[in-house]
Amino acid sequence: LRLIPADDSVADVTFSFMVHDGTAYSAAAYILTTTHSAVQDLPTSAAATVSNVEDTLITYAAGNFAFTDVDSGDSITRIKITIIESSGDLECNDAGGVDDDWQDCVADDWVSAGTALRLTPAADSTADVTFSFMVHDGTAYSAAAYVLTTTHSAVNDAPTSAAATVSGTEDTLHTYAASNFAFTDDDSGDSISRIKITVLES
Repeated sequence: LRLIPADDSVADVTFSFMVHDGTAYSAAAYILTTTHSAVQDLPTSAAATVSNVEDTLITYAAGNFAFTDVDSGDSITRIKITIIESSGDLECNDAGGVDDDWQDCVADDWVSAGTALRLTPAADSTADVTFSFMVHDGTAYSAAAYVLTTTHSAVNDAPTSAAATVSGTEDTLHTYAASNFAFTDDDSGDSISRIKITVLES
């Protein structure tokens, strides 16, 4: 005779029984109660996506990391980095509980859940940035690691130019072309559309 209790339940389980002496059963039935003491259940998380803007520092909040725990009252207390960022610069504040301010995160660093993780994306990049993490419930980490993806929406990058020299002929009208003015823009597809005079001709 054996009992498999319900998953994640600490409820008492009862059943009724009679005993037999080889000839007859007891006249009455009796109750056997099995109590269940709690054991630590590991927390779980899930893959998540956070939105950011190109060239903008983002500081992550605890709410950016999914957290589930069947143990009543447990909440996320730590975040452990298992695979570092795919690009940019992910920084940990006081990693491992050591008072050393903001430093580049390395694999197996952990930080207190909250505002102890921040990402500086690569300059002029709209690429998604990923890193992997585990969550902690105050007693243990999740068994699995999960991926946080940070997307980056584009912002307009100002164009640049450069000093240039154009050859002309004495006493001859010269009409400038757009190609006489150097033009560079990090935003794909942008081209020179206007020229603004800031200082008049000498």
